Amino acid sequence: MERKNNITTLLFLLVALFFVGCKSTKTVQHSEMPTGITLAEIEAMPAVKGALPGYSAKMKLTLASPGKTFSSQGTLRLKDGEGVQMGITPLGLFEVARVEFSPLYVLIMNRLKKEYSLVHYRNVALLEQLGLNYTLLESVLQNRVNLPAGVPVEKALAAMDITLVGDTLCLTNKAGGITYDYYIAKSSGLLVKSVGKHGNGT
Repeated sequence: MERKNNITTLLFLLVALFFVGCKSTKTVQHSEMPTGITLAEIEAMPAVKGALPGYSAKMKLTLASPGKTFSSQGTLRLKDGEGVQMGITPLGLFEVARVEFSPLYVLIMNRLKKEYSLVHYRNVALLEQLGLNYTLLESVLQNRVNLPAGVPVEKALAAMDITLVGDTLCLTNKAGGITYDYYIAKSSGLLVKSVGKHGNGT
């Protein structure tokens, strides 16, 4: 039982690595499109249009806990709609641990001790309560707006509140008790910031 709790705690910490930028923000409701831009133009922006089919990259992980900080090099591989794989390679020499996120579960492997644990998202109530799921994680790693599954892009955009401040578009969407604000540079169409605020203030 203790091992399962440790694995669950590790899962929360790993998810937190990707959402450290989340903070509270005030949401202003608007009912009209900003002048000088159309839904079709927004739909064509890289932050909305879609993502790369996949990529691989080197990364640096930093995990802070009371009294100590752990840093390590690692690798990141992503295949759109299928999975995210993170390998932890201290000093870049060999992989000591791996975390694989799939649309249904997360697999955590300790390569040194040849141990692994598999956790289904549905078994972690906190993730569901906070609206944290695989599609949201993937959208963060793909640097794109997280749109509702099965909903045409134009319809999903039409349901959002869209404001324009200078060169930055703000798309506001509500889902699962969370208000999401996506900030897109109008000139490049790239996502520059994402903010999520849960109804409980988180």
